[in-house]
Amino acid sequence: MSLNSIEKEIRNHWQQAITSTTDICDLETHSELYISILKSLEVLQSKSKPLDNVDATDDDNDKKAPEVHRSISDYIFYRRVRGGIGKQSSESEEVVEKIPESVIREENLETGDTVKIEKNYYGTNKHRYSKQPFEKVEIDEIDYYPIIEYNNAIVSFDNTLKQYVIKSYSSSEGIKSSPVMLIHNDDIERLNLQEGYIVDVACIPDRNLVRVRWSYKTNVVHTNKPNKSSFYKDNTEKTDVTIESNIKDKQILVVGGNSNINRYTEEVDKRGGSLVSTLSDREVMIKHLIDNSDIVVIPIFETSHIKMKIAKAYCIARHVPYLILEKSGRSHFISEIENIINNNE
Repeated sequence: MSLNSIEKEIRNHWQQAITSTTDICDLETHSELYISILKSLEVLQSKSKPLDNVDATDDDNDKKAPEVHRSISDYIFYRRVRGGIGKQSSESEEVVEKIPESVIREENLETGDTVKIEKNYYGTNKHRYSKQPFEKVEIDEIDYYPIIEYNNAIVSFDNTLKQYVIKSYSSSEGIKSSPVMLIHNDDIERLNLQEGYIVDVACIPDRNLVRVRWSYKTNVVHTNKPNKSSFYKDNTEKTDVTIESNIKDKQILVVGGNSNINRYTEEVDKRGGSLVSTLSDREVMIKHLIDNSDIVVIPIFETSHIKMKIAKAYCIARHVPYLILEKSGRSHFISEIENIINNNE
């Protein structure tokens, strides 16, 4: 109902009240109330577009996007070097909440997106986060936070600096060089980083100290041949038995198979080889690992379809021997690898 229609209804009720009331005091009271209501309507009409001519404005209304209404749980997302924050701003105050890196990746958040934070949804301090379908908010220059990021960066150890650094990163075009950047010590300890690990890092411009946003679940990638078992005997109290095998000096990549990795690694180490593994579904990283491996093992019972598809196709394209492992036993694992090495030498 339009404001004009409401006004007419009120006037009609006022007239009915006048004709049905004989008491002067009641008449005066009713009239004052109706006049007050009509004045309020007049104020509303002066601040609103006329709604009577609905037909003339239907087309315009259809073209307008529906008005968005953010809830009290909605925050504007801002990316930071590691993780991010959600902001709610008003004239009186500003509320800031931390957004974990895992949420940013899961929800594919970018600066200006709206994220809903349902506090304590899963328990005390265990919030639920979800990206909302609003258009990106333009960020004021004062809130702009410049960031330089390198995805799929490769951890190296610099013997001169005696420090873990980033010197290169993996791309669809192969390994590319990057400026030498130091890795923050807190991240090295927190993630137990080692040479060859693949990580996503970021820093602010004009700084050479990076923070690690994400470390992928992959073992060290050796570009050189592994040390012989005698090297480890001299540096540990444990006496390993070296078994003669054609696995010696070979790098084995296992794509998946997480629950058996420790057992597989032990058997490969006994034979003087080196084993790396990955649980990632990222094509760039899987290809990088294959490029640095002699044999690729795909445990069909414990890997995703997408990992298997990527690894198999790239092994064929790069002529890297690969094996589809159908059983999880140690002896079967070693036997299959030795057979595929024999068949490709």
